[in-house]
Amino acid sequence: VISPSWGLAAFAALGVLSMLLPRFIKKLGGIPLVLGLSLALSIVAVSLSGRAFGHYYMQVVPVYVLCGALGLRLLSGFNRLAPLLLLAAVILIDYPYLRASYERLLAPYELPPQSTQLAKFIADNTSPQDRIWIPSSVESDTHLYLAAQRLPATRYFYAYRHTFLDTYLTSAFQKKMEIKEALINNPPKIIVIDDPGRDLDFMADTGLPEWIEKSYEPVAVGTRTIMRLRPSSPLP
Repeated sequence: VISPSWGLAAFAALGVLSMLLPRFIKKLGGIPLVLGLSLALSIVAVSLSGRAFGHYYMQVVPVYVLCGALGLRLLSGFNRLAPLLLLAAVILIDYPYLRASYERLLAPYELPPQSTQLAKFIADNTSPQDRIWIPSSVESDTHLYLAAQRLPATRYFYAYRHTFLDTYLTSAFQKKMEIKEALINNPPKIIVIDDPGRDLDFMADTGLPEWIEKSYEPVAVGTRTIMRLRPSSPLP
């Protein structure tokens, strides 16, 4: 979220530097100091969490962008040069995001050879109306839905153990049971999973791995093993 634009980083740094200019601080009524304190507290909070994964820093983005706006505000004080500087700023900030958006959302995604083979197997052994389920959160696996042109059997198109947390609305167990009930009510023709007992161990309390093993048969596709619905699948 933060890294794609060095332009934004530069203006955010400029915004931080503006916090050292008493005249600028006074002109904006102390706002630069408030943003500087917010930025520092946000970074410290994530750093001290003990699990400083990159995506945790998303909570820093709003104040980070506001610091970039401070940098732009500082540039606007350069009278005649201000329009040119602001235009250059917009280009520097927007171009990396537009390029990243194209690469992530619009550019054709090339699957690894093994995944291409899986997508072909799914397309050849299911009809367009059939549902599939791919619980793996590996990027090349989640792209199989698009590559095979098949929809997921549940609203959770993959099962990531950290997704299932207790909340005020539903418990983690209820969310996992929702997946199981959706799969039982409309069994997908194919589940892309190598070993239900191992790969879905965090759902053992629902009995889902056992149901998959009873209702599906393992099929080797290249170096992978997937589960195909048996002609007569038992309900638990």
